[in-house]
Amino acid sequence: MTRPDGSWKATDNGPYRADDIYDGQTYDARKELPGWTSSRFDDSDWSGTNGSPSRPGTRTPSTSPTRPKPPV
Repeated sequence: MTRPDGSWKATDNGPYRADDIYDGQTYDARKELPGWTSSRFDDSDWSGTNGSPSRPGTRTPSTSPTRPKPPV
């Protein structure tokens, strides 16, 4: 498990528009951020991330709704 150390940042303006365990990822190449992997990338518009309230080694149940499984 990896925990943010306070220096992590995130944006919702990048190319990954949705991510789902069943439906995969939705990627919009028109929203790519050129140079984002460079150490000189300007992330000043990105916001900080929130750490997880759980302790390392513990699991917390998801609070998001689940989808019904399709009939077999």
